[in-house]
Amino acid sequence: MNGLSGDRADEERRWYEAEGSRQGYRREQGIFYDGEAHAVVMRRVEAILGDVTGKAVLILGAGGGDIRRMIRLGAQCIEAIEIAGPRVQALTDLVAREGWDDRARVVQMDAHRLAYGDGSFDLVFGGAILHHLNVAKALEEVRRVLRSGGRAIFVEPLRLNPFLGVYRLLTPGSRTKEERPLGPGDVALMATKFRKIHWESFYFLALAAFTFRVLWKNERWFNGALWLFSSLDRHLAAVFPLAKHLYWIACFELTV
Repeated sequence: MNGLSGDRADEERRWYEAEGSRQGYRREQGIFYDGEAHAVVMRRVEAILGDVTGKAVLILGAGGGDIRRMIRLGAQCIEAIEIAGPRVQALTDLVAREGWDDRARVVQMDAHRLAYGDGSFDLVFGGAILHHLNVAKALEEVRRVLRSGGRAIFVEPLRLNPFLGVYRLLTPGSRTKEERPLGPGDVALMATKFRKIHWESFYFLALAAFTFRVLWKNERWFNGALWLFSSLDRHLAAVFPLAKHLYWIACFELTV
């Protein structure tokens, strides 16, 4: 396995390869990441990504949607790494089926030890991957493989949101033991390792909208409440920047 080693990597690989243990994980995906809930964040993420035409892109913890997005945005050379063998095979099959073989490749690899040379990529992207890793070690590797002026963009859960903290305590089987949402210390660490950092947060008041999806199964009310509360969240973060640490999800743009 190219670049795959370490106890933490092995634990992550075993958990994601054990389909039975992922029932809670799949249930969470349906509640929190389907439809407009996911689109609210990804529309902003794509705006931050901007035009990647002709760029060399590395995707950490790749999903099919990540590869499809980079193809659509014009990336020329895409390396997508995953820790779990079945996911690697599924993504490899997707790439072949869609005819992306000339632009994308999927490799099983540990993000702590990237098997690429220094300055290999213009962009590194990861969706909910850093909080599964040793953040300091992973960021060192990301910075190493980025070219001068290159960017890393990560979408990650945050640690200090009180509602999600309680939820995570009640659902330990939905995630690996080692994963840890990012906190203020991790944000400070990013600032020491990269020349520039910009980050935006999503879902503080807007978490209330999920009651319409979970309790009343009403997607129309959910979408309306999501739009309203997301607008209030943006204003709150603009007025009180430190409040961003209390939100659920953040998008980080790191520039070398």
